[in-house]
Amino acid sequence: MRVRTFLTALAVCAAATLPAVPAALAVASLDADPVLLDETVASSQARQSGSDVVVDSLTTEYSTVSARPDGTFVLETSNQHVRVQRDGHWLDIDLTLQRNDDGTIGPKVAALDMAFSGGGSQNLASLAVPGSRLNLDWQAGPLPTPALDGDRATFAEVMPGVDLVVKAQPSGFAHFLVVKNAAAAANPALRTIRYGVRGEGVTVVERPGEALEAIDAEGKAIFSAPQPVMWDSPTRVPSPDQPASSTIKSFSTAADPLEATQDSTIVPMSVDVAPGQLAIQPDAAMLTSPETTFPLVIDPYWTGQKEGDNPMSGDTNNSAWHSINRDYPTTAYWKPEGTPGESWERGLQVGGGFQSFIRMDTDPLWRNQTRRVIVQDVDMTFDVKWAMNCSYGYIYLHASTGFNSGTTWNDAYDAAKPTEAKYWPVPGGDGSSQVGKANVGDKGLKECGNVDASNDIVYSGSPASNLGKLVQYAADHDYDYINLRLRPENYDTAANYKGFGLLPRLKVTYTHPPDVPSALKLISPAKTCTATVDATWIGDATPTLGVTTVDIDSGDLVTATFEVTRQDGTAVWTGTTAAAKPGAVSLTIPAGKLVDTAGGTQYRWRAKATQSGTSLSSAWSGWCAFTLDSLAPATPPVITSTQFPADQLVSGYDPAAGGWQPGVFAVDPAGTSDVVTYGYVFNDGAEAFTTVTAGGPTNLPFTPSTPGRQSLKVRTLDRAGNSSPLQSYYFKVAGPAPVAIWRLNEPTGSTANASRLDGNTEVTDPDSQLTFTGSAVLGRDGNKVSVNPSDLAVALSGSAYGATTQPVVRTDASFAVTAWVKLDDLSVDQVAVSQAGATGSMFELGWIGGKWTFRLRAADGQDDTFTMVATPATLEGGRTWLNRWAFLAARYDQRTGMISVHVNTPADPPLVEGGPPVKVISAPVTVESVMTAPTWSAGGPFTVGTARNTPSSWARHLVGTIDDVRVYLHADDAIIRATFGDES
Repeated sequence: MRVRTFLTALAVCAAATLPAVPAALAVASLDADPVLLDETVASSQARQSGSDVVVDSLTTEYSTVSARPDGTFVLETSNQHVRVQRDGHWLDIDLTLQRNDDGTIGPKVAALDMAFSGGGSQNLASLAVPGSRLNLDWQAGPLPTPALDGDRATFAEVMPGVDLVVKAQPSGFAHFLVVKNAAAAANPALRTIRYGVRGEGVTVVERPGEALEAIDAEGKAIFSAPQPVMWDSPTRVPSPDQPASSTIKSFSTAADPLEATQDSTIVPMSVDVAPGQLAIQPDAAMLTSPETTFPLVIDPYWTGQKEGDNPMSGDTNNSAWHSINRDYPTTAYWKPEGTPGESWERGLQVGGGFQSFIRMDTDPLWRNQTRRVIVQDVDMTFDVKWAMNCSYGYIYLHASTGFNSGTTWNDAYDAAKPTEAKYWPVPGGDGSSQVGKANVGDKGLKECGNVDASNDIVYSGSPASNLGKLVQYAADHDYDYINLRLRPENYDTAANYKGFGLLPRLKVTYTHPPDVPSALKLISPAKTCTATVDATWIGDATPTLGVTTVDIDSGDLVTATFEVTRQDGTAVWTGTTAAAKPGAVSLTIPAGKLVDTAGGTQYRWRAKATQSGTSLSSAWSGWCAFTLDSLAPATPPVITSTQFPADQLVSGYDPAAGGWQPGVFAVDPAGTSDVVTYGYVFNDGAEAFTTVTAGGPTNLPFTPSTPGRQSLKVRTLDRAGNSSPLQSYYFKVAGPAPVAIWRLNEPTGSTANASRLDGNTEVTDPDSQLTFTGSAVLGRDGNKVSVNPSDLAVALSGSAYGATTQPVVRTDASFAVTAWVKLDDLSVDQVAVSQAGATGSMFELGWIGGKWTFRLRAADGQDDTFTMVATPATLEGGRTWLNRWAFLAARYDQRTGMISVHVNTPADPPLVEGGPPVKVISAPVTVESVMTAPTWSAGGPFTVGTARNTPSSWARHLVGTIDDVRVYLHADDAIIRATFGDES
């Protein structure tokens, strides 16, 4: 078997920032800055679209995460660059060479800043990271213009019969001298090949094993290169252990001389470093050997990796691969370089004395994750690039201890037990380090019937497998990566001798448990969640607990489990909701679970969410505490009031102030020490609440809005909301006081007594007595006769009227008049009440122009100049006012100039004076207007049933009945309520 040595390659470390991109590499027509999708949004879009959606915010140069319609996520990661980020956009690696504006040549998209000669100079190549640059010069003379072919630039005939080829890599480059024939190989210039090496910010030094490093001022290796090698291009013959009956066909000479076959002779070369110089010494025997099959290829490879390639990690060692060899136990084979499609020696070797290591990034499974990742499935895929034959054989995959560029066979095995490797038993696994086993006998050769993906071997693992547990452990413990190790079943069997490509793929399907429930609260009784026991008191022994569940991964159903304990941890009850879509859910604690006999038993509760049908649960929420108090205040509160004594009539309206007067009710808890709230209701309205210091009294302010009997009902509540018995308190309020009242309850005669209110007492007012003339008839039924037989009225026939001997009200100041009127004729104008001037009445309230009207004369003597307001002519439904009692209220507000007329009619039974308000047949009507000129004071008599027409005559006599006439010295709307008692 021909001597084979394992190729190693340059490793370049760089700072986290991408290098500047040459102008020729700029990407045109990129969209505006993208909006990065997080897992929540991506998962929602995947469910809606039915297709996978990339989680942009988790994309790295090595990996992507996709949300799937079923609610799971898939991480797919490689150990090398597959994309780069520029201007906020991800671009796939594209190593196609192009000519730059500055005359150099470079790849369209690569991970590092690199440029190659465009011809005409000796500067062959440069490789840069921020702050450091390595330049490589061809010292044999100016380079010709290269021919470009994909990722390769060929400088033809740099020596007779020798081409120089530069090949772009994702994070570096390789350069080859292709010696085409023996005559070219005899050139003395090939005995030592010299390159100029210029470092900017770095110094090139030689390391053990003919390796190179370019270090910065702190000694850190920014660039490094392995020992270079050379190889020939033989045809392939069957291997010695291949069965004679094998149908495998022999290979012809390799189609690509830059790709050695498994039968190539590979010889390492020595290097020598001097200031500004790098000398490579090819093997002279191989150059001149008659067994050498041309073309002969002389490299080295230069590749690299930026520091912080994984922007989520910043760890320089996340991307790594390595091999060790049993037959060369002190040699380290660090990062053998290769790309998909390259030949065997560019990848990881297993068998033939070799084991290989690979490091796979698991950083996206925990960094920038807001919740724990739960691994569902793992696939670790390798491309088998070549094989010795198609015979049956196994390759094992193990979890490994750490490795680095210096790890050798001796480091990876215990010196005392040279056959036992230093593997890493999977935590929580079956006690071994093995995470996969695959038969690869039919992989790696076209003759085996395998092409492209069919050459893949996949190590799969469920959550219960060692592979699944390894990845889960890495996610749970914030591991940036996992180390894996490939070993053959038998080192000396050709069937186990395989070469793997350098883009293995780790695919992890995962989900998340639901979020910890949020918005914890007591729904009934309504209380917020607090960890302080004394802050939340309830009296209901069957409270309803509520939370909001969230599960962004899918539309799966979720359950919520509630746990209730005493404050000391004693278990009380656990309940689980029915499976439902994530959202607000609740559960009621059954009766008998919470018990309190001492007026204060402390409990606490918490919740967790679980995906229905799985064991995926969130962590428990924090505790919410409460105290159950089942003992209610036994004694009702005590109510007192100075302004509104119980069951007494008091004046509630102040005409001078123009409004109802406020008062205060003092409420005491009657000795109950844990009262913190008073609930109270005035006049059967809505209940209101006021809080106090535990056991304290309160004052409840009140301003009446209607006259009559009123009520206040109060109860006390303790911290738990338990209520005392209700305490009721009744009082009476008098309304606005009229200056004159004519009740018209006289059974006979021609005079009607007047009265007024003196405080809360009604007294006779002889100065305002009405005297009737004509055919006025006292003693007719009044408007309330159906409920009060003594309620009488006066009937007027169309010529009779009543008048005082002097004015009752100043008409140039605010005033109001009210009366109850029933008409027997609607065809003529009729005045119910007025006050006369010298030649005409200043105001008239009555049926004028077919409507209820209130009008004010502009000046005395101007009979037809009025400001007036009038109501509609009919009631609802077209009903007329004929023979129907109407309540009329007319007001003039001197402060604003406003005049108004109000009409209403009672329901059946009619209004009871002093009783509650009554509803009406039709909605009450109020019409308003504004006086445009000052009013004047009418000094004549106050009249009922007529109005002055001339100094000596009266007109517009009433045909009907009048009852309960009143006059007020203010115009507040409380008059309507005080007189009629309606709620309009």
